Amino acid sequence: MTTTSETSRLRAIEQVASDVLTAHEVRSLPVDLAAIAKAEGIALLPGDYDGCFDGRIEYRRKPEGGSFYLFHAGAQSGVRTPGRVRFSIGHELGHYFLPEHRDFLLSGQWHGSHSDFVSSKLMEREADAFASCLLMPEKPFTAEVAKRSGRVCSLQELAALAETTFGTSVTSTALRYATLCYEACAVVLSRKDQVLYSVASEDMRLRGLGWIPAETRVPPTTASARVGTEGAADHAEAEVDAEVWLGKRRGTALWEDALRLGRTGLVLSLLAALDDADD
Repeated sequence: MTTTSETSRLRAIEQVASDVLTAHEVRSLPVDLAAIAKAEGIALLPGDYDGCFDGRIEYRRKPEGGSFYLFHAGAQSGVRTPGRVRFSIGHELGHYFLPEHRDFLLSGQWHGSHSDFVSSKLMEREADAFASCLLMPEKPFTAEVAKRSGRVCSLQELAALAETTFGTSVTSTALRYATLCYEACAVVLSRKDQVLYSVASEDMRLRGLGWIPAETRVPPTTASARVGTEGAADHAEAEVDAEVWLGKRRGTALWEDALRLGRTGLVLSLLAALDDADD
């Protein structure tokens, strides 16, 4: 559940990202991260790094002044998409641009990051939030959603936006969609039939349908469970009663849209409330 202080912090992070876009005169999509890094004097250093991290940014002191170095893993078919690579770079730039994170780096400390919202650490989640706001600014994101039928998106449409418009991971794009509240929906990321985390739109939470705890088992009769089965199709969708996922509100219908994310073992699900009028 999102608290008032968390909401305030997210707004502050969004403002920092907006200020960065303004300062660097970003007027087109996808956001040119290499140009931002170059202008800030940050060296981008792609590599394999033995899978130890998605990204890492360091500040190294020198007699004539320090420099920042941003290490990041490259794309790997079925495992790490170009969009996820870009999101990882955006995440590390969050550590650079967010004042508290920058102070941590300037103190000589650093750590490897696994981005795309898989970490429960506050600093990592804040850097993920920054990357979302930087790569998917609210106004252009809303304009893209408005082009879709009914001004809402399917998971496959969000995947297309991620690949062709914003250059982001499908996971981050779906989460941005939910947090900007275009419809009553929840996004769920799972692996091996176990929920890793979920994020619900404000409308979904107001309906009492937003809370799916981490480590909850993915209901075996759902589209998400089918997609997570080895050898199954990588996409499935179906109507499902909210009781199946949430254990309450019998008779409330959801539309479940599930997508397997390459060879990562992850399944991304979008659960959208079906209003009576739509039915």
